[in-house]
Amino acid sequence: MITQIIYQHKTRKGMGNMIAAVIQMNCEPGNIRKNVAAARDFIRKAADKGAEWAVLPELFQTGYLLGGRDREYAGPVPGGEALCWMEETAREFGIMLTGGIIEEQGGKLYDTAVTVSQHGLLGAYRKIHLWGGEKERFTPGNDTGTPMDCGNWKIGMQICYEAGFPEGARLQVLKGANALAYVAAFGAARAEVWDLATRARALENGCYVLASDRCGTEPCGTKFAGRSRIVAPDGTILAQVEEGEGIAVAKLELSNIQQQRAVLPYLKDLRTDLIAAAWQKWANGSERG
Repeated sequence: MITQIIYQHKTRKGMGNMIAAVIQMNCEPGNIRKNVAAARDFIRKAADKGAEWAVLPELFQTGYLLGGRDREYAGPVPGGEALCWMEETAREFGIMLTGGIIEEQGGKLYDTAVTVSQHGLLGAYRKIHLWGGEKERFTPGNDTGTPMDCGNWKIGMQICYEAGFPEGARLQVLKGANALAYVAAFGAARAEVWDLATRARALENGCYVLASDRCGTEPCGTKFAGRSRIVAPDGTILAQVEEGEGIAVAKLELSNIQQQRAVLPYLKDLRTDLIAAAWQKWANGSERG
């Protein structure tokens, strides 16, 4: 079972900062040819703007709602057409990519985020907290994930609904993450949750958040929030795509992480010993409400 694969990514000499992008696109359900062509064009534009890392939405190749056809579009990790396309595109543009695909492993389907570089697969994360009807479509992951070591940057992945679960982000950061990627197909009906949660995860952890969401409306009427953004460690939105398709690009600076964690030392002052003990008591059933 593959839940996390680590590749030691070499950053450019002297690199302490990174140009990154989030991509917002309207994906047509089942039209992989159209979706990957659009994704490739946005990736090219991001690379032309100097981006070294770009984050794509959840299930960006297939569309989100597939009318029971998930298995038709699933593939293994590593391997599989969806992942191979990402690896080839990363090599073509010399860029690191994060995006969401449907993974098939052992007869089970997973909503999975993957990150690749021009050297291949860096890591994979299976969505743990499934939203609504996803519980009938996918098997939840059983690993909280390990940040990928990309030189000066340690990158964690989360998926959509999980923006509202601070525990996942905090665990990634406690393991060393200084940037979090959220791949999403977040509904417009809860856009205010997306706004608050993505900023909160950055602020409380003193890290960058790159949150890529879908836009548009699928044939069933489901409308997506958009508002893909790059959030600074102090919760400030550095760049954002409002409505419609597009990309947002910003410079990520390691010094901003250090400064913010000094100003608000949440991680330093966190009583992990006490919290871990309380969680254990809750898990054992002795402190449940």
